[in-house]
Amino acid sequence: QKHMSTIHLTLPRSLTEFMQQQVEEHRFESIDEYVGLLVREDRKKHLEKELEEKLLEGIRSGPSEEWTPDSGRKILEEIERRRTEKRSLVV
Repeated sequence: QKHMSTIHLTLPRSLTEFMQQQVEEHRFESIDEYVGLLVREDRKKHLEKELEEKLLEGIRSGPSEEWTPDSGRKILEEIERRRTEKRSLVV
C-alpha cells in the first residue's frame, strides 16, 4: 500500500459543490481521488515544462557530438535510468 498523507482544505462552498459534481459525473470514488488526479496532472505538466526547458537549453548549448549507431542506445539507457530514479523519489 502506498504511503498516504492527510491534508485539510478550506474552500468556498461553490468549489466543494463543483468538486462533488465532478466526482459524480466522472465516477470518481471520492473527492480525494479527484483532487489526486488534479495534482498528478499538474505535476505531469510541470515535468513536461521542465523537460522542454532542458531540451531548449541543450539546443542552445552549441554544436552537439557526432551521432553514432550507439548514441541512441545510450540516450535510451540514460532516460530509463532517470525515470527509475524519479520513480523511487515519488514513492
